[in-house]
Amino acid sequence: MPQKIRLHLSYKGTHYQGWQKQTRTSQTIQSQLDQALEALFQTPIRSFGAGRTDAGVHALDQVVHFQIDKLTKNMDIVRGLNSFLPEDIKVQKAFRAPDDFHALSSAVKKTYLYKIVNRNTPCPLSFELKHWIQTPLDIKYLNLITQELLGKHDFKSFQNTGTDVPHTVRSLFQASWTLMPNDEVHFLVEGDGFLKQMVRNILGFLLHRHWERPHQVGAGAAYLKSLKRSSSFKTAAANGLYLLKVDYPEHLDIKCIKL
Repeated sequence: MPQKIRLHLSYKGTHYQGWQKQTRTSQTIQSQLDQALEALFQTPIRSFGAGRTDAGVHALDQVVHFQIDKLTKNMDIVRGLNSFLPEDIKVQKAFRAPDDFHALSSAVKKTYLYKIVNRNTPCPLSFELKHWIQTPLDIKYLNLITQELLGKHDFKSFQNTGTDVPHTVRSLFQASWTLMPNDEVHFLVEGDGFLKQMVRNILGFLLHRHWERPHQVGAGAAYLKSLKRSSSFKTAAANGLYLLKVDYPEHLDIKCIKL
């Protein structure tokens, strides 16, 4: 009887063309994982991820599922897959999942984190993992204008083209900026789902408004209503973005048995 397996992955996305498998390159996270699955189980296997992270975007806890006809007793899936995966992609946990679990469609919340180094000079050791902004950021004002985007809205104006979706209505549960030690600023955002490059477009929009003078409140609501991606701001760089966590209903989590 086929069995569904749930994996939790972490990866550094710097050298990959995003999560999604592509015909023109094997340098995607999904391609690397599927190759490792085939090597371990000696049969072609297709994985399904909780989200399609962009090229250069990282993940601390990406959730994936796949199906296997038969699972060998006492097989250490985590160690086995990691022996075939490159050093910048690793499985952290594995579970036997119920038949009705799906990494993407079962998710109820996703959390992203964006890391910024905010000082005069960049750090050469972290340029692939954190975005550098030289000019000091006004955290209080950023938090103020960010609140305008919370709630359930049509986020079409924050979507880049390239992915067909049934609708562009999403809910943001939380979004906040925090000043951290060592000249770091973190932006944390939680929602029920995100459109293509939506998080990076939100970042780009908020930072664009931050540089505007005089500071104004209320532009976020107006931009949401426009339903059109503006060319006045750039999509934030990918190097600072992390898929931090994916949440699922409790009734599915408790049915997942750790392997």
